[in-house]
Amino acid sequence: MRKDKGLENNGDSESEDDGRKRRQAERDAGVSGRKATTADVGPSGHNSSFLMPEEQERIRLRRELRDADEKWKKLEQDRKECHLQKLRRESLLVAQKKQRARSPDNKTLFVQMQTKVQGDEQRLRDFLDNVLFSHIEQQLQQEKEDGNYVASRSDAYIDDVLARVEDGIIVRCQSFDPYPDRLSRDWGMMPPKKHDRMVGIFERLRSALEKKILDTWGSNNNVKSAYDFVSETCSNILESVPSKIWENSEHHGKRVSPILEEQYLNLLTTRLADVISRDIQSEVLQLGASNPTGPQVTASGLGRVSRAGSKIDWAEFIESVKTQLDRKVLKEESERWYREERKKTIAGFRHIHSRISIRQEFVENLYDARGVSLILFKGTTLASILDVSSDTLASLGWNRDATTGKFWRYSLGKEATRQIFKVQMDGEIVGIWTANGDIGWDERFESAVDVS
Repeated sequence: MRKDKGLENNGDSESEDDGRKRRQAERDAGVSGRKATTADVGPSGHNSSFLMPEEQERIRLRRELRDADEKWKKLEQDRKECHLQKLRRESLLVAQKKQRARSPDNKTLFVQMQTKVQGDEQRLRDFLDNVLFSHIEQQLQQEKEDGNYVASRSDAYIDDVLARVEDGIIVRCQSFDPYPDRLSRDWGMMPPKKHDRMVGIFERLRSALEKKILDTWGSNNNVKSAYDFVSETCSNILESVPSKIWENSEHHGKRVSPILEEQYLNLLTTRLADVISRDIQSEVLQLGASNPTGPQVTASGLGRVSRAGSKIDWAEFIESVKTQLDRKVLKEESERWYREERKKTIAGFRHIHSRISIRQEFVENLYDARGVSLILFKGTTLASILDVSSDTLASLGWNRDATTGKFWRYSLGKEATRQIFKVQMDGEIVGIWTANGDIGWDERFESAVDVS
C-alpha cells in the first residue's frame, strides 16, 4: 500500500481573526495547524541537484499530487453525470425487476444478502475513518525530526487500558489508600507516583488481612486449611469494596471493563493468600509435630507471622499482572478506546474545517491501468492519496467486472425501495440484485419502461 501523500495548502483565504480562532480550535482539538512538510517546496526553478533528498522527495510528491489533481478534474464531470442519472436508473431497474419477476424475492435470501451488504458498508465506513484518522495523525507527527510515521492500530491502546485498570484498583481500594482520597490536594508539591500509591494500598490490605486472620483463626485451623482460610478472608475483605464506588470517584466516566478489575483483584488475592499461608506453614513447621492433635498455630505464632512475614515484591507483581489479564477483553477494550479516539479526532478535524467539505473518493487507474486509489479532498483541493490493495478492496465488498474491468459493489437503496443495487466506483448504477440473478443495466431500459 502506497504511503499517504499529503497536500495541505488548500488556498482558502481567511482573516487574521479567523486564523487566530482556527489555530486555537486546532490546539483544543489536538490537530496541528502547521502545513504538511510534504507540501513545503522551494522555488520551482531550483536545480534538484542542490536539494537535500528530503526536499527532492517533497517536490516529487507535490508533482505527483498535481498530476493526480488534473486527472481527477477530468473524472469529476463524469461522476456528476452519474449522480444526476442515479435516481432514474434505480427506478428503471426496479421496474425491470418487477416485470421479470415470477414472484417476489425470497425473503430469506433477501435478508441474507441485505445483512452481507450491511456488513460490507460497516467495514467500508471503518476503513474510511481509519484512513482519515491516520492522515490526521500523520499531519501531527510530521513535525518530528525523524520523519517516521506509524499509524495507530486498535491494539496500540492496550497500555492505556492497563493504566485505567490500575486506576480502577486504586479507586475500589481507596479505604486502604495511605494517601488522601483526592488527587488534587493534601500531597504537598508533588503527588505520589501511581506505583508507590498501589504498593501502599497492597501493604495496608495485607496488614488488614493479617489482623483479620489473627482475630478469626480458630483452634480447628491447621496448616492444611491455611491457604483456603487466608484466601477466603481476603476475598471477604475485597468484597466489601463496592464496584459502585466509581460513581463518586475522580475517575468517573473513565472506567474500562469491570471484568479486568475483578481479575486483578483475584490475582491480588491469590498472591496474598500464597505468601501469608506459606508464612503460617513455616510457623507451624517450627512448632514441630509433638502435639498429639497435630501442629497448631497459636495467636502468638500468628503475631510473629504478621510482624516478620515474607516480603512481597510488589513491583514484580504489578508487572506480572499485566500479562495475566484476559487478552481478549484487553483487545476489546483497546479497540473501543481506539474507536472513541478516532471518533473524537475526526470530529475535531471536521469542526476545524467546517467551512469546507471533507470527502473521500475511490478512483481507478489514477497511476496505472489496474490500480485503485483513495483520495481525500478538503473542499476542492486534493489533500492526500492512498493506494488500496486488491485484498483490502475485496474485504470492503468491491468486485472487478470481468468484461469491463471496472470495480463495482452492492449498495443498499433507500429504505422505501428495499432494493440492492450494483454501483461502480464512479457512482454509476450498473445493475440490481435479484434472488434469481442480477439484472445488468441496459440503455434499452430507457425506452422499454416509462417511469416518469
